[in-house]
Amino acid sequence: MSTMIGASLYGGPILSDVQFRTERYGESDVFVKNHLPRLQKGGINVIVTPGESLRELELFIREVRRSEGRLELAKTATQARAIAERGGCACILAASFATLGDKLDSLPMLHELGVRLFTMAGNRRNYFVDGCTERGVSGLSHLGVDLVRLLEQLGIVIDVSHTSERGVSDIFEVTDKAVVVASHSNTRRICDTVRNVSDDQIKAFAQRGGMVGVSLHPTLVTDDDPSVDDVARHMQVMVELAGVDHVGLGTDFVDYAEDVFHHKIKAIDPTGALYGGVLHSYPRDVENIEKVGNIFSALGKMGFDAAAVRKMRGENILRVFERVS
Repeated sequence: MSTMIGASLYGGPILSDVQFRTERYGESDVFVKNHLPRLQKGGINVIVTPGESLRELELFIREVRRSEGRLELAKTATQARAIAERGGCACILAASFATLGDKLDSLPMLHELGVRLFTMAGNRRNYFVDGCTERGVSGLSHLGVDLVRLLEQLGIVIDVSHTSERGVSDIFEVTDKAVVVASHSNTRRICDTVRNVSDDQIKAFAQRGGMVGVSLHPTLVTDDDPSVDDVARHMQVMVELAGVDHVGLGTDFVDYAEDVFHHKIKAIDPTGALYGGVLHSYPRDVENIEKVGNIFSALGKMGFDAAAVRKMRGENILRVFERVS
């Protein structure tokens, strides 16, 4: 029997933690020592690893090369599956607006390194597009239009979590070929915040072959004492809207990186209006990545069969990357 794929479409600031601990404390093999055991306990063997800078990507690639096969970079879904089959952790590189600055020159090189997902925004305005909390919200800039076209040309999945509603609409207008996802967002129908995605957006992702990766950040799950059942309910609603082939996990845990995350949260949510100071209190029964299996148990209790659960556990994420491999 083939290996069960457990995947996350957005692994959170793990590479920031790698850089922080490497450069601040002189630690080595941060991912293998601190993160890999937790991923293994949670049944995660394929993870999208976002890097916000070339330095983060550089340090991580060095660690992968030292890991003796425990970590391997995957440029294709086929490679990711093969790595998981032989017991390794497949890492799919991602980059973002922060990686590029105000120029597109390095994007082809990033693709050559293995970057297969690009996050357009981080709540606030950047050179390419407005984030979802920006004042006087706009959409893509001229440079952002060029970016979207280049992402389509290279075959890189476009991630619109954190992107303004108009920005998402602009992306769909500029490209009808690129795969578009929300890598770590939930449904506004249950939790009405600008960081989550609308019914129409969820349907549009599915129509283009994309998906939504459900976030476990508590402020995106529910306003009142979130639990694993609430996370599963977000997935259930998305399945009703888009079909079971277009829903998965985008875990985005930050419980391991308090120093790093406090710095980041001040940059992306300076007033506390969006995240409200809630940092590490994750939903009950899925407080950390070791417990993500509880989400799929909850889905089973809701009536989803084994085949549907297997898709949402990881197969859907591999299907998305098959489209750009």
